[in-house]
This record gives sequence, structure tokens and C-alpha cells, in this order.
Amino acid sequence: MDFLEFNPNFGVLICTRCKFALAPGTVGSHLSNLHKDQVTLSERRDCIALWANKPIQPAEVIQQLDVPEDAPPVPKLALHSNGVCCLLCREQAYICGSVRSMQDHLKKAHAWTSGCKAGRPSKADVAKGRASAFPTVTLSPVWYQTFHVSNFRRNFRVAAPLELDEGGPSGAVPPPPASLEAQVELQLTEKMRVSDEAASTVLQLPPEQSAWLQTTEWVRYLQGHDLRAAAWLIALPHSSSKPEPDLITILDSFDRLVEQARKSVKQGKINAFDQQRINSFLRSGSRTSKASDRPLAHRLKEGTYKTYKKTWKQLLCFVFRMVYQGQQPALHCLLTSAQSAAIDELACAARTFVRQQELLDASEESGDRASGEDQMQSLQRTLDSACLRFSIALLDHRLMGDIFDSVAVGFLAVLGINSTRDGFQEATTYTPHLSALIKIAQMLILQRAVAAVDDGETEYPSQMIDDMQDRFMAYGSRSPINWAQKLRVYGKKIRDSTTSLGYMVWSEDRQKLTYRDLELSMSGLKQFARWQVEAAQEQLQQLLLIHTEEAREDVVPKLRLQDLKDNPALNQVGQSFLTDPRNPGLQGYDRWLLNRVLKYDWLQDEFLIDVKKAIWRPRAVEHYIGQVDSFLEQLLLLMLMTSGQPARGTELTSLQYCNSAHGRRRNIFVENGLVTFVTFCHKGYSITNSTKVIHRYLPQEVSELLVYYLWLVLPFCRQLKLLALNSKELASPYLWAAKESQEPLLLQDKKAIRLPHWDSSRLSKVLQQEFKAYLNTTANITLWRHAAIAISRKHLGGLKFKRDYGSEPAPTWAAEQTGHTANVAGNVYARGIEEAPGHVELARTEYRALSRTWHSFLGFGANLGVLPPNSLKRPRDESRRGIEDGNLSLSSPIREDEVDLEAEIQRRVKIEVEAEVKAVPHPAQDLLYAVRHHAAGEEEHVARPQLPLQAEVVHVEATAGVVAPGHQHSGPSASSSSSCGRAGHQSCRSGG
Repeated sequence: MDFLEFNPNFGVLICTRCKFALAPGTVGSHLSNLHKDQVTLSERRDCIALWANKPIQPAEVIQQLDVPEDAPPVPKLALHSNGVCCLLCREQAYICGSVRSMQDHLKKAHAWTSGCKAGRPSKADVAKGRASAFPTVTLSPVWYQTFHVSNFRRNFRVAAPLELDEGGPSGAVPPPPASLEAQVELQLTEKMRVSDEAASTVLQLPPEQSAWLQTTEWVRYLQGHDLRAAAWLIALPHSSSKPEPDLITILDSFDRLVEQARKSVKQGKINAFDQQRINSFLRSGSRTSKASDRPLAHRLKEGTYKTYKKTWKQLLCFVFRMVYQGQQPALHCLLTSAQSAAIDELACAARTFVRQQELLDASEESGDRASGEDQMQSLQRTLDSACLRFSIALLDHRLMGDIFDSVAVGFLAVLGINSTRDGFQEATTYTPHLSALIKIAQMLILQRAVAAVDDGETEYPSQMIDDMQDRFMAYGSRSPINWAQKLRVYGKKIRDSTTSLGYMVWSEDRQKLTYRDLELSMSGLKQFARWQVEAAQEQLQQLLLIHTEEAREDVVPKLRLQDLKDNPALNQVGQSFLTDPRNPGLQGYDRWLLNRVLKYDWLQDEFLIDVKKAIWRPRAVEHYIGQVDSFLEQLLLLMLMTSGQPARGTELTSLQYCNSAHGRRRNIFVENGLVTFVTFCHKGYSITNSTKVIHRYLPQEVSELLVYYLWLVLPFCRQLKLLALNSKELASPYLWAAKESQEPLLLQDKKAIRLPHWDSSRLSKVLQQEFKAYLNTTANITLWRHAAIAISRKHLGGLKFKRDYGSEPAPTWAAEQTGHTANVAGNVYARGIEEAPGHVELARTEYRALSRTWHSFLGFGANLGVLPPNSLKRPRDESRRGIEDGNLSLSSPIREDEVDLEAEIQRRVKIEVEAEVKAVPHPAQDLLYAVRHHAAGEEEHVARPQLPLQAEVVHVEATAGVVAPGHQHSGPSASSSSSCGRAGHQSCRSGG
């Protein structure tokens, strides 16, 4: 079609009759709306097909094009000569066709005023003021064009045309489109553009504000200013934006300051008393809070420090751009004399450093660089010192008038603008910024005190720390930090009383769960647990070097978990249940696998190159160690999923199976036939200096896998590394120890290096892989933790898992009678000889009940086809044969007609809980009775079973009479609980 022309330079399709470009996909609508009488239906279809595959650029891309001001006009586009250009815009200058539109832009985007004096001026004064002020911030007339006239309209300036098209008069504007639709579209586009610009500006106080905005007063501070322009002031420099070398140099200096502060604390330049002082926000002499007893929490993760530093970098950008460079919008602030001097000193140091760096780079080309290195080091120290003093000056501002007199408080308001630049952040998302500001401020104060000692300003850091702390860091100091503390306290109250968004969806029959990207059926989850155990058992058989013609039960030493003893109270280095002398069946097997290799020819051929010279095959050994890593990944997944409420990834990967030489006790034990692991970690440990002691128990099938690995496989791995790989690695107490590093961490120490444990990313990776392969869904640690909580609430209603296990036992009448709380009674009185530090019997019993109920829900012991514990022979069930024969897919659910899983689980739980409740004191019985009633399918409010007749009579005799005023009836004693109804049950024999 002759009036549609493609411009290859810009990638736009231009309608030569309408004089503007068409957005991709709008050719048909444009022709039907504006050229309906000129184009037939068949021609329109041909035109759509013709331009469908052409490389037409999207309108949003064209809108961001940076067209040079001296570029010639784009052919076939409308050319206007009455343009007014804004000189205050930093990038992509705003251009319009009328003075009124430009005045509106200046007021809204740049807070521009005409400069008229107060009072009602005369018309002559108004005209004179506008004539003198408006031309200083605008340029007119200019030639301009626009590609699109829709929502992506942006006028851009071009050079004056060399010759006018068709001999028209100079400055002539093409007539508007003849059709009514085109005129309405142009009018609507302009109105919508003005409306969008007004929406991003806070014009007046809203009639109703939230309590959060009323407290922050952000609306009052930013009233009449463009939020997008204000938010740009705190944007970090980017490679695609205008170069800001001075500002980038200042931000690099700030990075060095924070690292210097961290090193000062680690090197002991700030002692424990000074750390406690900086961590207390109370004035000297008024330390009555326990918070003042905690040292500064400085051992944060690198990612946390990076996030915290970003907030302070945004503060430096805000002050440097608005105060020093005078960029718009000009928000209110009143600098102190110290702040004004500090920012001038910092800007001068940054400019000098940048210029010297440019000279040094130029001298590098000429081969003379060494002479300038020393000077650069000196300039860098000067810059860092100026940056530190300026940062402290921003904090040292006593607010006696408007709180926004402080430029730091004004920055907090701009920081509260949301990501869409059309409103403000909620308190739930804003408080981390306040914590970042306060934490880095504490580090800067410590570094300022250290620098003062180095410069001879003071004798000890504590002297300057006390002064700065009382002046602008303590409560009631009327400082920016004091304002941030108030906002943080109020914001946390809002956050604690606000529920998070819900994403959990259950099917009507409660058998299918959907949470974000995770889709999970209960039958599929139980089948998944079965497959994972079978896969781990097969991997263990390979690690035990069992020949295909050998029967595992005839080769591998027998093991009964119920017979194993353990003493968690022992603290000797290397102590574990493997070294307990009461387990003679575990002794003497350290070289069992090595002896098999030395005994059988087929294993010698696999692991040895030369049998006579005992030369090992490194590749075979590395392959075996790789198999061990795969098994450990499988074991890690099983321990996450089968132990009850899922632990955090870092808690699992940091488990120790034996006591270490650094004072850390092991947290893997054996108790009554089950392996239990205890986690002491807590995500708030660095803040509260306290941990939660949480017990989790593994099902017997998984416990057996772990014990066999520690008993037989782990010693063989160490022996192979020494013999074949000549490893210098020390024996690690971690169950998931990391591989040996290729480069030493301590160059001055030639001794072997103790390796850290696995990172939680390994767990996340295997979790994603297995869920995708077997269940065809997406999963990670966080998703599974939420899913496990939801499953426990929905299917274990009487035994709801909390977000974390609580460690505070419920009060009992027996504890009240002793005159102590239940916590003190469990921690101090009548403790068993084998109780480990921090372990409480009542809590451990309740945790075991929780884990055992979760085991039964997953089907462990009910349908996994596991033989008695003295045999390692694992029969292949029908479902596994179906998978191997190709008749059953991995995603197939359990056949409920073959195995009534729920009925079997309920029967087993009821029997086991009845057996366990006999030995459990109140209040754990309430928890176990709830499990029992749920497993039996009874209602939640079913009464407890009646006591035997003799017990009832004894109870009546003991409690008969009048109860004294103020006394309470204690009810039946714990000793009258019902016993197990199944004689000889395994849980009773083993202590359940």
C-alpha cells in the first residue's frame, strides 16, 4: 500500500497520510478506523499479512530512543516548528507545542515558580516576571517530531529542515487529520498524557491517610513534587545513565569504610564493652534494659551487608545530587555548618581523586605508572576520611524545628516511595531500610572512633563512642537515628499485627495441595517417600560393594537399632554412639569394606591398578566418592522430609555426628531404635544470642540408612582418600562435610584445614530435581516448609505443627507444687544421667510423638515393605516392579484398592500412641490423645477413656471432701492414664 512506508533506520512503519508511526499489531485497526473509505477489506487483509513479519520495533522501545538534537527530520513524520524545550530535564528533554503545557510541566516536574514577589502583583509585574524567568529554563522555538501519538508519545527535537516539503511556508504545521476519529484520538492522547503526569505528583494532602503515613509525614514533605523525579535522586549510578564519576568514587569509598569497620571489630580494636555500648540506645548511666548487655551483631552475611550498604549509598546519592549539584526537585532541608563543610570537603576529595586517576591511566600508556601509585594511595585515604566525616555529620543533627530540616530524614521520605513511583511503601516492607540505616550507622561510629585513636584525637575508642552515642544515637536525642528508631518500632508493631498473603489452596476432598508453583497430592507424596527410600537403599547397596550374585543379608553385618545405646551427656572429642562401649556389635568394623576390597579379586580389579605394589586407581576412588555424595544428597532429602516439621537448610547441613575439638557437641543421637537429630540454630541468633533446642526423629527405615553409612561407609571413604588421593583433609565432624579445597585458606599455616559443611543450595538443588522427576512439580526448601505446615494442619488437625517447635513446656500441677515453673523443673531438677545440655525430657517426648505421627502419615512401617530390623534384605514391592517393567509411571498414584493406607496408618498410630502415652507425663498426654483420636477417625472433642474401676475409686477417696476457698481441683493424676492395649507391641518393648 502506497501510504504505508517502513523506515529501516528506526524500525518503524509510518502512515504517510497521518504522519505518524504505527505500533506493531495495529495496522488492521488503523486502516479500518482512519482509512476505511480508502482501503477495501481484501486490501486490508493483504496489508496485515504483508507487515506481520516485518521487524517493526515496539512502541515502548521507540519511546526511549535517544535521537540527537542535530539529527535531520525523519521523513514522512509530522514536523512542527513551534516547539518549547525544557532545559531542566536531565535526559530526553520535554518538548511541547504551547507555553501553557510547558509551564504545567515545569511546576509539576521541577517545582518551578515564576519568581513573582509576595502579595497581589500588577499585570505589568506579572508579565515582567514571566518574561524574565520563563526563558531561562526553556528554549523556543524548536523543531520537533513524534513517532507515535498514542500512549507512547514523546516529542523529540530535530534540526531545522534544509528545504521545506512541497514549497510550503516556513514554520508551517501539517494540517490535522481530516477524519473525526483521528482528531479525537489526538485529543485523548494529549489529555491522558497530562493526566498521567499529574498522577505521579503529590498535589495536596489526601482527606484520609493511613496511620502509617500520618506518622511518617511523607505526604506533607513531598506535597507538590513529582514522585518519579524525587525517586531518581536516590537511584544508584548506572552504566546506561549519565556518567557520574565523582559520585561513583564516593560510593566506592563508602564500601571501603564499611569493610574497615568490620575488620576493626574482628581484630579486637573495639572491645566487648564498647560493642555493648554501641548496641544500646540508652544514654550513659541509664542502662536498665537487657538489650544493653548484648554486643553488636556484626557477623552478618555478605548479602545482608550488601543490602544494608545500598540504603546508605542511596542516602549519599540523594544528598550529593540535591544539595551539592542542585538537581531537581529541590526538597526542603537545612544543613548544619558541619554538614556544609563536610560535603564540600568530600566533593573536593572525590574530584581530585578522579582527576588523578585519569592522569594515572594516561601515564600507564606512556609506561610511567609506578610514580603515581603512592599519590593515589594518599588521595584514597584522604577521600575515605572525608567520606567518614561526612557520614557522621549527617547523623549529628539535633532537630529542634521541622524534622525534615535534616536531609537524612528527608531521604527517608523519598526512600518510602514505592517501586511504581505512584505511592508509598507499607510499613511491612519499609522497616528493613530503617534497620539498614541504623546498623551501618553503628559500624561507622565504631570506625570513626578507631580513626580518632589512629589520628591522636583521643586515647581510647570508648571516649568518642560514648560522646557520639549520647549525642545522636540514643533514645531522646532528637536526631535522624532517633526518628528512624521511632518509625522502626511503630512499623514492627504494624508488621507483627499484619498477616501475610495466603497462597495455599486445597481441593474439596483435601487430597491435593497447591501452593504457588507446587502442586502436590497426598497419595503422590506418600508414593514419593517410598521411592526415595528405595532409591537410597539401592545406593547404599552399591556403596557396600555387594556383588550382583551376593545376597545382602548374607554379607552385610546384622544390626538392630533397638539394641543400640547412646549417651548424649558425654562431651569427649569424637564421642558418638559408634564409640559407645555398650554397643559391642558396632566395634571392629572400621575396615570392613577395606577388607572386602583386599579379599575379593573382583574388587581389587576395580580399585587397584597393581595389586602387588598396592597402587590404587584414582578415578575409581573418585567415582566411589561421587556415589557417596549422591547417597548423602538422597539422605539429606529424606531427613528433611521424614523427620517432622522441616528444619531449615542450614540447620540440616550443619549436623554433627560426633563431638568436635572446638567445643561443639554432636546433635545426632540414637534413642529407642530411632535416630534423632537436635538443632540448636536459630535465624535470630545473631540478634538474640539465644537458640531453640528442637528434636526431630527419623523413621526406622531412614535411621537404618544413616547408621549404616556412619558405621561402614564413612570410615572406608577416609581410608580411600588417604591411600589413593593422598588427602590432607582432617576428619570432619559434620555429616555433610564439604570437599577439600584446592587452595589453602591460611597460607601461613601448612597444617591440614578443617573443611566447612555443605551449603543449603545442595539441598535446594536435590529437592528441585527429585520433585520435578517424580512428581512433575516445582519445589524448594521454602515451598516444602510451607507445604508441610499446611499438611499437618489439614490432616493432623489435633496435632498442628507450628511455624517452629516451641521449647516452653506447658505448666503442670506437679511443677506448681515444687514451687518452680515447668521450664525450671525440666532444666534443673531430676534430670537423667544421660540428658545432654539443653535437652528436656518432656519436650523430647513431645517432639518424638510429633515425628512419629508424621512418619505414620507418610506411610513408614505401614506399606514400605520393610522386613524386621535385623535384616537388610529389602523386598521389591509390586509398584516397583511396575516401574521397572514400564507399566507404571513415576507420577502414578498409589493404588488405594490394593493398600488401604489411611486405615493402616490410623490403626498403627492408635496402637503406638496408646503405648507411648503410658510413660508420658501430663501435659504431653493431651497431645498424644489428640493424635490418637485423629488417627482413629474420631471427633476432636471425644472425651478421654474412662479409668479402670479401681483407679476411679482411689481417685474419689483421695479427692473427697470440701475444697478450700482459693484452691483448685487438680483432676486425675497422670499415673492413672490408660496403658497400651496391645500386648508385646514393639513400641512398648523399645520404649516407643
